[in-house]
Amino acid sequence: MGWFIAQSLVFILVAFAIGLLVGWLIWGRRSKRTAVVEESADIAAPKVDTTSESEGEPEAVSEAVSEVESEVESEVESEVESEVESEVESEVEAEVEAAAVPVARAESEDTAASEPETEIEPETEPETEPEPEPESEPATQVEPEVEATAEVEPEVTAEAAVVAEAESVAREAAQQEQEPQDLKRIEGIGPKIDAALKAQGYATYASVASATEDELRAAIKAEGVRFAPSASSWARQAQFLADGDEDGLKEYQDYLVGGQDRSVKFNEKVDFADVDEITDAEDKAEALAEDAAEVAAVEAAEDDASGAKA
Repeated sequence: MGWFIAQSLVFILVAFAIGLLVGWLIWGRRSKRTAVVEESADIAAPKVDTTSESEGEPEAVSEAVSEVESEVESEVESEVESEVESEVESEVEAEVEAAAVPVARAESEDTAASEPETEIEPETEPETEPEPEPESEPATQVEPEVEATAEVEPEVTAEAAVVAEAESVAREAAQQEQEPQDLKRIEGIGPKIDAALKAQGYATYASVASATEDELRAAIKAEGVRFAPSASSWARQAQFLADGDEDGLKEYQDYLVGGQDRSVKFNEKVDFADVDEITDAEDKAEALAEDAAEVAAVEAAEDDASGAKA
């Protein structure tokens, strides 16, 4: 602040000196102007005296003198004012700019130095007070919550067991309520055997496929059906239907003769002839012999392949 005051005093002194200089210049110009006017009047005066014998000459001289004085005054005033204004403006602007820079710097330094002092003091005090308060209370409230979670576990497992039992019962009910399927697609089962099996609970392909020959025979016997020579192949045919294997079912039914297995085993690699459609006995015997020979050849090739691998 002391430096700023010193700069202000210097600025005031310089302005005062400039004012004195401007006053001196104006005073000097005016004195010169009055001297010029007096000289011009002195010069014009003797002319009037030497030539003034008539009445019109003094008036012409006075008019000439006034015109000279006005022209001299206007020229002197314009020159003095223009020079003084230009000099004063240039000097004042230079000094104002030189004085404004350090003043702005001093003000910015003062504001920068004063701002952080007020912000640091009040922020440190309230931070230390709320720390010790929340330490004791939540520690006592956590313990009963752990016990409650420990007690919930058996309830959850019991509920899961109940849900599992309900789901199993629902599955069984759904299986029991499943729509019956056409068992007559199985070779050897007609309308009477179809009704007997469904009356005993064998209404679907899957249920027939999972039963044994004895169980199926007991089921139809309970309904009064005793003759069922093809019962040995029902479960296998029903398995093809349950799997949706229509091609496999057709091949197996071609292999069967009257719904019963042949003397040779069924082999999926052999294309069996449907001998049930052959009416001539000799042709049927010949077809059976050809199928048996083909089965023997396929089984021999399979044995050779397994022996080579061993």
